[in-house]
Amino acid sequence: MPSRARLLAPSFPAAALLLAATAAPAGAVPPPAPAFAELATFEVSGEVAEILAVTPDGRTLLYTDSATAEVGLVDLTRPAEPRAIGAVPVDGEPTSVTVTATGGTRSPSSTPAPR
Repeated sequence: MPSRARLLAPSFPAAALLLAATAAPAGAVPPPAPAFAELATFEVSGEVAEILAVTPDGRTLLYTDSATAEVGLVDLTRPAEPRAIGAVPVDGEPTSVTVTATGGTRSPSSTPAPR
């Protein structure tokens, strides 16, 4: 049975980020805590989206699905309308996925598949 992943977007103003990045005088009121609002949902091809990574440009999301032994890829060019762009089979059950600062991917760690 497919499951749905939820994509979240920050719901606080960019000005709060600027305030958080500057030094506040003693006794100043702290900036509001970050909050997230649901932006979209996405039906994954396997059982569940477990571990996530996003490319530096924010356009592609990668997720692991240990039950199907694959890493799924989602196009986020239109964040409110995510779409599947493929899946990469891996040996065993993927337990992590990483995207490098330059956008390259690292082979996921995995545990041997049960026999």
